Amino acid sequence: MIYILTDNALTGGTQTWMIRLCEELDNIHEKYTIVRDEIYEFEDNSILIFNNYKHKIFNKMINNTLQKDIIDISDSDEKLDEKFNTPKIKCNLHTLETYFVIHSDICPSNSYLVKNIEHFKHVICISEHVKNKLEATLLNLSPNIKIHVLENYVELQKNVIKNNTQCIKFNYVGRLSPEKNLPMLFYALGKIKDKGINNWTLNIYGDHKNEKFFNMLKNIITSIDILSNINYNGFVTNKNKLYENCDYTILPSISEGSSYALLESLAYGVPMIACKYVGDNDYRITDAINGYL
Repeated sequence: MIYILTDNALTGGTQTWMIRLCEELDNIHEKYTIVRDEIYEFEDNSILIFNNYKHKIFNKMINNTLQKDIIDISDSDEKLDEKFNTPKIKCNLHTLETYFVIHSDICPSNSYLVKNIEHFKHVICISEHVKNKLEATLLNLSPNIKIHVLENYVELQKNVIKNNTQCIKFNYVGRLSPEKNLPMLFYALGKIKDKGINNWTLNIYGDHKNEKFFNMLKNIITSIDILSNINYNGFVTNKNKLYENCDYTILPSISEGSSYALLESLAYGVPMIACKYVGDNDYRITDAINGYL
């Protein structure tokens, strides 16, 4: 049995990658289940795939396993478990095939892998670029670890409607959260407007869950007087709507893996503006050919 332990996000690149993984498993008729809530019992010889953020299950497995002769339990861990009434784990880590998914070479969750690498037998990288950057480090930490690649990908698109107006249309596609660096984008667009260039719009597509952060973004937009240039469209599933009549997609993030927004934009023939040295940006974008870094 394969258990895919994932976070609770229902949108975004991590979720999309997980869907691709399930498609691959369906193609080879493998039996699997997606774990969104914490469970603590896994059959021997099961495969556990930790998809980025669902590490607390594994952490509790280490701290609470009944196999005390394999993994020691410190007094501090026992007291912590007693305080939160954590159930015990009924499994032996040595009988499980454990995989850790790396979504980016600078992903914060990688520190968890480094700390617990002796408990993982496999690593899955979401691009060859990520594998090439981390392979030497991983093998140095754990010489026997097996490294695999399951690439992010999208299908090429045809007949995309191009913008034929004098107004430059920018798109931002992604959730509205701090690591996406939207304030920097707004201030940059504000400088364009300060120079008398006002023939542009920014269409924002994505959901927001942090109302306080969302209100802060709205305050920035208002304070630098670009409210009339910004259209917030919420979460949209129709990819054609995202990229038709669009001149550029902008990805201002300071932290990314192999961005689906980037891949989709290029698949639709829309140039990408993105930050250097973030995720796969330098690997996917050739400056002034299919976008700008």
